[in-house]
Parts: sequence; C-alpha cells; structure tokens
Amino acid sequence: MSMGNLAEPAVGRSREIVDRLDPERARALHAALARKDPPPENGDPLPAFWHQIYFWDIVPSDRLGPDGHAGTGDFIPQFGLAQRMWAGGRLKVERPLVVGVEAGKVSVIEDVSERTGRSGRLVFVTLRHEFRQGGHLALVEHQDLVYRNAGGSPVPKPAGRSADGCRAMTFDPILLFRYSALTLNGHRIHYDADYCRDVAGYPGLVVHGPLLASLLVDEAESCLEHLGEFEYRATAPTFSGEKVQICRKDADDGLRLWIEDSNGGLRMSAAARAV
Repeated sequence: MSMGNLAEPAVGRSREIVDRLDPERARALHAALARKDPPPENGDPLPAFWHQIYFWDIVPSDRLGPDGHAGTGDFIPQFGLAQRMWAGGRLKVERPLVVGVEAGKVSVIEDVSERTGRSGRLVFVTLRHEFRQGGHLALVEHQDLVYRNAGGSPVPKPAGRSADGCRAMTFDPILLFRYSALTLNGHRIHYDADYCRDVAGYPGLVVHGPLLASLLVDEAESCLEHLGEFEYRATAPTFSGEKVQICRKDADDGLRLWIEDSNGGLRMSAAARAV
C-alpha cells in the first residue's frame, strides 16, 4: 500500500479517553522519582507532563505488536516498520490539570509523512492531544513519533553549550520498570535487555523519552513562576546505567534545557517559556 493510501484516511482521525486523575498514581510517580517535596494530593495542580501516567491506551495482549507496544493498524495505520520512537513534542499549558478530578483527552492524527534516512525508510506521525477538565481546555500537546526498521543507536552530537546549572542523574532498571507500569507502556526496549541487544540494536535498556522530558519540565518549573510552553527534541537515546547531566541556561525568552552524557554528547534538548 502506498504512503498516500495510508496517510489520507489517517489524518484527522480522532479518539477520546476519559480518566480520573487518581492521586495514588501521582504519589507513585513522586516516589519513583525520589522527589523531596510533598506528593500531590486531591485538589492540587498536577505537575506538567505528569499527565503521561494517565489516559491509558488499554490494549488487549493479542493486539500488541512484537515489540510489546500497542500494535498499529487501528488508530495509527500499519506502516510495516519494526520500531516506534518518541522523537519529541510541544506542550502548551493553559491551566494545570487538577489531581483527583476527571478529565478528558482527545487525540487527533495531525500529520503523516515519509522520508528516507541513514537507517532507511522513516514514517513520521504527529499527534495533537487536547486535555480538558471541568469544561475548560487545560493542555495542548503535540507528540512526534517516528517509525523505522531496527538499525541501532545514533551517535550523540556534542552538546556544545555552557550551563547555568546541572544535576546528575542515572536511570536503573527498577525506575524504568516503574515508569513503564505507571504509563502502561509494554515497549520491550525499556525492560527486555535481550530484545534491546538482539533485535533493536541498542546496547542496553532505553530510558523513556517522556520520562526524560518530564525531568526537563520539572527543572523548568523550578525556575519559572508559571510554565506556559515547553518543546523538546530527542537527539539520541539514553540508556540504563548511564550517568547524564540535566542542564539549564537562562535565555532572553525563557530557559534552554538539555540532557548531556559524560562525554558532552547531547541526548535531548528543550526550551521552556513562562505564561
């Protein structure tokens, strides 16, 4: 099937998931991240990007792909490509979501395009998610996905930046497991070392893109009075056991944030602005 035949009916396709933002789930993420501040309770604002642990896409086991992730061919078309990667995205905060209150998430396929890269054929999918609570728009998120054949890990490019502040972080398999459980993410690259090495071509377990983005958002929220916009791009995977630095630098229009490895290689870059 041609790309045009796949993309044309997919663009504009939508679905809705409604969820109550259970405080126990937020408390579990708070504990997994070993945060020192009090965990969110009923009525508290949910930290930005913690919405990833809600609005589960509950898929029966027989409809999962061989990588353990939700199979394509239903909401997202089947592209005949083995790997799904979360490449980046953008978040606009109209108002924080509130813990303990029901909210709705409407997802729309906004764009599907195809390119050819060093690893071969690539298909890019952009999703737009709108989150509403109490009749009001709270968040608008754009999520960029890329589908490709297994081809190993790209070499990180130098970050080449000076920082106003950095903090060290490592990710052990237990944290990856707990985050997978909290997000109902069965993707085997986050817990199956044999699959990573023998099938996906990675040297170890891969840290979730949204987990990395969430830590950058947390860094931004600690510096900005009210986060208004956040955008990020994953440039190379981060692996369990690696020591990385979560860095920030003040800019005229907000903050520049990034994650770099011990050799100065860039793993994720981001920008944040206040309301």
